[in-house]
Amino acid sequence: MKERVEKKIMASIQLMERHLSDPISLDDLANEAHLGLRQFHRTFKQATGETPANYLRIRRLTEASQDLVRQKQHSILDIALKYEFQSPEVFCRTFTRYFWNTPSTFKHIGSTYHASQRMPFEGEQFEIIKNGDAATPSIGRLPAMHLVGIRQIQPFYGLRVEQNLPEGESISERLMSAIQQLPDLVNEKEWNIAFRKNTLSSHHEIENLFAVEVKKEPSMLPEDLEYYFIREQPYAIFTHSGQDMRVELTVSMAFQWLTQSQFYLGDGPSLFCLDNDQRFSEKLYIPLSTTFETAPNWWKGYSTQYLKRLSGK
Repeated sequence: MKERVEKKIMASIQLMERHLSDPISLDDLANEAHLGLRQFHRTFKQATGETPANYLRIRRLTEASQDLVRQKQHSILDIALKYEFQSPEVFCRTFTRYFWNTPSTFKHIGSTYHASQRMPFEGEQFEIIKNGDAATPSIGRLPAMHLVGIRQIQPFYGLRVEQNLPEGESISERLMSAIQQLPDLVNEKEWNIAFRKNTLSSHHEIENLFAVEVKKEPSMLPEDLEYYFIREQPYAIFTHSGQDMRVELTVSMAFQWLTQSQFYLGDGPSLFCLDNDQRFSEKLYIPLSTTFETAPNWWKGYSTQYLKRLSGK
């Protein structure tokens, strides 16, 4: 029974994918799923975590965001009309709500990747949504933290980055070796701080600081380590469980929740840490704000040395 329902929903999703730049109605989608309109709406939301209209809207916005970068010769009006938005005003307002940048700013950034983009729905997501993983967060606060860690760069969000390390040496082992020289270590709980690289307004080219908490900013740091300060603020707290390769899906679902909530993205990096209450599980912290911030100050937590490296000077 469950497999038949999922097959029907996937049929409607595939129809959406074929008509992202064409008119299509909810009746068309319900007919493709062989369900009545009301039943289709309810079943689609149960299976995917959102309404058919919202799924289609975000998929169209995602494709539009790709076009903004890849097809710079096309105007914002052209792209808005291509993806079935009634006017450039409606497109700009909706785009800004989901991507925290206006279409013109996003076009200037020049990246085809953004954490709140929606890739086509795949079968694996049915199981994640059914199990409640990352679908609905708790809202909490983290106290201000002083952290020291090792910086690594990767193209997208992830929990583990092992490139550019000596063979057989993990980041965790390298970090634990370096912090032995610090007398102010509080505990050895590891944090992965994922923040935006090179531009304050984009959400691509993720840099990770694999870190541990210390009591205060160290006066001297081993060469391998960087310092970062995180101020106290509210977070949406999601659970990631299972294989690390699925973390991009967890992050995507978290940002989808955020774009549909009453919150905005807060001023600060996202954080990962192991869940103390459950094995093979990790917590994802997304900073929250009740107001839209056009000039984030997340970079102010960096040490001067780190800012110089970040800017390439």
